[in-house]
Amino acid sequence: MKRQSRNRCLVLLLVLLPAFASADKPTWARKGTGFAGVCRSGNCRPLRIVAPDKSSVVEVLYQDGNAYLRVTGPGKQVREIRDVSSSPSNDFLWAPDSKAFFVDGSEGMTSPAFAQVYMLDDAQLRPLDVTRQVEQDMVKTYPPCKAVYLDPASCRKIEQNPEYNLTAIDWIEDSSAMVVMAEVPCTSNYGGIMCQAMGYEVEVPSGKILQRMTPEEFKAKWQKSMAQRFRVPEKAQYQN
Repeated sequence: MKRQSRNRCLVLLLVLLPAFASADKPTWARKGTGFAGVCRSGNCRPLRIVAPDKSSVVEVLYQDGNAYLRVTGPGKQVREIRDVSSSPSNDFLWAPDSKAFFVDGSEGMTSPAFAQVYMLDDAQLRPLDVTRQVEQDMVKTYPPCKAVYLDPASCRKIEQNPEYNLTAIDWIEDSSAMVVMAEVPCTSNYGGIMCQAMGYEVEVPSGKILQRMTPEEFKAKWQKSMAQRFRVPEKAQYQN
């Protein structure tokens, strides 16, 4: 009789497990919610992320192994975002005023990191790229065609399509801007500018650069908001 009672208790515990997975540790933004951990052996469980003011909810759901977002906004309006890029390194973070959120991450070890911003007042919830000016500034700050170990054809290709890592780290407190870390990928394909980095505060949704930060300045001000330790890179190597 005692063994039967114990088995019955186990069944009840299994039934009462939550339908949504618990939030996982973020990869990039310390305050964010990580996608990693919701998929185990191909079996994906959803996440539910409530806005700071409790007026909106975003659910991370899966269909055929691909993630999509279901957004329930103020007034219980329900919309879906199907074009979100999903990988174990994705992070999600609400803006402090609950009127926007960002998703960042990368699709793999060799793919450039990205940051997508979504504004709740956009009826179509289109992803906004607020990092274009940042990428252009990185090309000017670390000019590929002056770097050692890069031939003219390769450096011009990088200038036209940098594919740098552009990762959202945090929101400014009043939600008017976000913090972005920009990094030249640490591969020999980028010659003497590999691993170079800068920090930026960019206006949302315009993408206007409000502040540029050297690696040292960025580490001092924003390491607190990063889930990983930021390493100041060695100096870039340029042709004489």
